[in-house]
Amino acid sequence: MKSHARLIVTLMVLPLLYACSVISTEMKTAAGPDVDFGHMMEFTDGYLGQTVILGGYIIDTENREEITLITLLHSPMDMTDSPVAKDKSQGRFIVVAEGFLDPALYAKDRRLTVAGVVERPEFRRIGTKKVKYLKLKSREIYLHTERVPGYYDHDYFMHPYHRHSLYYRWHYY
Repeated sequence: MKSHARLIVTLMVLPLLYACSVISTEMKTAAGPDVDFGHMMEFTDGYLGQTVILGGYIIDTENREEITLITLLHSPMDMTDSPVAKDKSQGRFIVVAEGFLDPALYAKDRRLTVAGVVERPEFRRIGTKKVKYLKLKSREIYLHTERVPGYYDHDYFMHPYHRHSLYYRWHYY
């Protein structure tokens, strides 16, 4: 009987977690299951034309006549499809977006999540090394809000008297 209750609760909670994504449900359905970025970089031909969801940190934004090219440093994503850790990157990728995207908004080190179709990779130079960049034609882009330093750093669920302790001052300031 307990296993049935767990199953029912799991089935009720699962759609809520699925709905917490920054990418629309239609795009998540089109993309299918998550794919390892390293595997995609190695076997790009097997993914050509498929819709995938990737996240990362903006390196550069370049506007051209009809499109905008955004170069990103790949980052693993959490359950809401938000990039989480630069140091866990498995490479770089380029997003091709229709129209003009303002480089002041799509600035260096901003977090971006994109659903897009895999295209042929592009090779660019970083210093003297030739590096492979995965290329996506964007279908949906989500630019994450910038964190305000200090605003989210406090634990509002702590006991109010604890905030006056030496540990609290040392830990947060």
